Amino acid sequence: MSENSKINLKDIMSARFQNPKFVYDGKRMRNMAIRKAVDYSSAIIYHRNFTKNIPIQTTSHYDVSDHIIALKLPHHHVSSYNYSSYGTSEITNSSFAQENQMNETDQNSNQRTSMNTHSTAYDTTFTLNTKFAHASINKTRCPVNTLRWTPDGRRCISGTSTGEFTLWNGYSFNFETILQAHESAVRSMCWAPSAQFLVSGDSLGTVKYWHPSMNNIQIIQAHNESIRDICFAHSDSKFCTASDDGTIKIFDTKDCKEESSMSGHGWDVRVAQWHPYKSLIASGGKDNLIKLWDPRMHTEILTLHIHKNTVLALKWLTRNSSDSVCNYLLTGGKDQVIKMVDIRTFKEVCTYKGHRKEVTALCAHPTINNMFVSGGAEGTIYYWQSFKEEPVATTTEHEGTIWCIDYHPLGHIMASGSVDQSVRFWIRNRPGLGDGESVEVEDSEEGVNVQRIPGLL
Repeated sequence: MSENSKINLKDIMSARFQNPKFVYDGKRMRNMAIRKAVDYSSAIIYHRNFTKNIPIQTTSHYDVSDHIIALKLPHHHVSSYNYSSYGTSEITNSSFAQENQMNETDQNSNQRTSMNTHSTAYDTTFTLNTKFAHASINKTRCPVNTLRWTPDGRRCISGTSTGEFTLWNGYSFNFETILQAHESAVRSMCWAPSAQFLVSGDSLGTVKYWHPSMNNIQIIQAHNESIRDICFAHSDSKFCTASDDGTIKIFDTKDCKEESSMSGHGWDVRVAQWHPYKSLIASGGKDNLIKLWDPRMHTEILTLHIHKNTVLALKWLTRNSSDSVCNYLLTGGKDQVIKMVDIRTFKEVCTYKGHRKEVTALCAHPTINNMFVSGGAEGTIYYWQSFKEEPVATTTEHEGTIWCIDYHPLGHIMASGSVDQSVRFWIRNRPGLGDGESVEVEDSEEGVNVQRIPGLL
């Protein structure tokens, strides 16, 4: 060992003795930093680059984004005017009637099986995102109306009442950038299934297309009033919008033109969600009704009278990891309950109770298919399991109504936006820590968090 090596080793040991959290990282001495959440980016990057499997969060087979931005044309392109662009399954009134003729004995047997399958509660110490990690607040404080994670999970985008997009880092949850996206409050956002562009709507009824680099691509004047919800079909070629003008509209993504306008709600339409696989749209509004629509024929299929007040949230939910049909619909509203409806029988199969005020947000877990979360006007997040009427866990950190909740694509981080002007991030407990224990994170001398290295704890 040379003399210089001895000196360096002596200095390292001396510094380590004086400050146990001052460590050698292979090049220099620096403060030890513990990541707030486990980062799976390195594994996902390896899967994408070195395996032959289909990349996660990608449906390039149905990608029509090449008509919007200069992207390479996929090998097998599906015509945006084919019925397959609306959904992979044929849904008509007659097909619904056939499914409704199921044997009553089989229905009861299936329900008992579902109850037994999902009767085990999750261990909140390592499964649920119940640990509060960070609160992110804009310099100019304003309510957060909507938020979405980017498909790669590197950033979280929040839309505010001032019309701004704020990008938050997906690793350390700190501020990255801000841009003036709309001239009025941003009300809704949705990524295309191909993850090649984002669509947003505002209070003036304007729809805008955005490249992942946050460059504005296209502008459409879609409605005369506020756009409350946007949702894509299973492909990029179609998307629907719900508005306060009482209509649900379907747009062709390629031509940026309205294809149809469906009216039937007696008042404002607050939510509209396209089925993940079928030619089916579910909507809810201020008339307390849930309606199912056929987007190909532009007609109403069925009306459900299951709520006693305004419907504010709606999501599709799969029963388990092998359920690729997605036969369950979750709805919530001002009557303070969440309803689960089986679209095969048009019957309510479960009622979730626990909210003290109206249900304002719903989000299904991306990897645990029989788990979902809800947000309420009391500022509490509730964690639910299919067919269990009581919440598995609850967390209260927000000081006002929670308008939006979204999971990281891998499900290990969750973000929520509220009237209290903050975006709050929730994580799972680190291995070895119990529920409620905190993770100590050291700060640098400048008073900001030390740079965290992706892929490490």
